[in-house]
Amino acid sequence: ITRSLTLTAATQMSHVIFSHGRVMLEKQVRHDRFWRLIGIGVDQLGPADGADPLDLADPDKSRRQKLEAAMDSLRAKHGTTTIVKGRRLKLDHAKKAKSEE
Repeated sequence: ITRSLTLTAATQMSHVIFSHGRVMLEKQVRHDRFWRLIGIGVDQLGPADGADPLDLADPDKSRRQKLEAAMDSLRAKHGTTTIVKGRRLKLDHAKKAKSEE
């Protein structure tokens, strides 16, 4: 199954891409099925300066942009596992526990 979605505005924010992917997946999920591979791709890439325009209805957007830029900077300097989001910790813990069995 392949699904696609075009955002109304360009973004470089991972949480925006993740949340739209999650919405599309939730429409397909059946609890009696297992998934082997789920992927999210992006295309129609452009310059970063045109992405994520200011939104007066979202006063926290600027703070999230600064946070994401700081996370990107840390990952570039120290590696991709230096800082991760909390939802990934559960997955990493499960993988570690399984490998120790």
